[in-house]
Amino acid sequence: MIEGDAEITSKTDIRELEYRLVIKLGTTIVVAIGIVATHVKPL
Repeated sequence: MIEGDAEITSKTDIRELEYRLVIKLGTTIVVAIGIVATHVKPL
C-alpha cells in the first residue's frame, strides 16, 4: 500500500468494518430477542 493512500483506504475500510459489525450485532440482537420472546411468550 502507498503511504499517501493508506489514510483514505484505512478510513473506508474502518467504515466498512463498522457497518459490517453494526449489521452483525443488530441481526444477532434481533435473533436473540426473537429467541427469548418465543421462549418467554409462546405464540
